[in-house]
Parts: sequence; structure tokens; C-alpha cells
Amino acid sequence: MKKIKNLFSIFMITFLFLMMGTSLAANTGDTSWSFNFGRTNFNLYTPSREKQDASPIYFYVNNISGDTLKARALAGNKQVTSYAPVYYINKGGKYCISSNIHEDGYRTALVHGSKYSTFSTLSASGLWSPDSWSCGW
Repeated sequence: MKKIKNLFSIFMITFLFLMMGTSLAANTGDTSWSFNFGRTNFNLYTPSREKQDASPIYFYVNNISGDTLKARALAGNKQVTSYAPVYYINKGGKYCISSNIHEDGYRTALVHGSKYSTFSTLSASGLWSPDSWSCGW
């Protein structure tokens, strides 16, 4: 019985180290972003970054003023993937932006921002990362 407990303990420790290594390998470092829409510009993008897993994009809004921000995850070449819903953001906070970027074979990602109303203004800024550890899977 003691031998089975020891083997189980070794297995669990190994499993935890493997899981920790997987989460540490993801591209979860935060990068600043800022979208400033006047009345005549309609589409802005974060810089493209490497996407290493199928987790949602982490998108944190520090501040937002003006119109509602429409945000969606795109592949790094601005391609829409097989699943890329639009998120309507009108207040600060953490957003987990889902997509099929990694599942569809793309290895870079960015966030596309646009404003809800054509001739409105919008200013927003925050942090983002292409992979997330706090959004769940």
C-alpha cells in the first residue's frame, strides 16, 4: 500500500510540473494598447504577437471614454478565423476574448478595435496578451 501511495505521489508531482511548464510556456506577458478614434477613423489594431496555445486572448481595459468599443481577436495577418465573436466593451475591466486562432493553425494574433457608431469618438487603453492563464480554457 505504501508503494502505491509513493507511486501516486510521484505521478502527481510530475503531472503538476508538466502543467506548470505548459502554462509558463504560453505568451502571457502584458503589452500596452491604446485606441483613439476620431470621427473619421474606424479600425485600429494592436501589434501582432505570437500565439502559443488555444487559450482566450487576455484584454484588460484600464479606461474608456466615448462610444462603445467593439473588439475581436484576429490572426496576426488580420484574418477572421472560424470563430471570432465581437465583444462590446463600454467599461473598464478584464475581458477574455475567445477565438479559433490557434485551432485554425495561425500562430500570431492581434486585437481589432472599432467603434460602435460611425461618427462618434472613442478613447480606450489597457493591456493585452495573446495567451492567458487567468481566463480558463
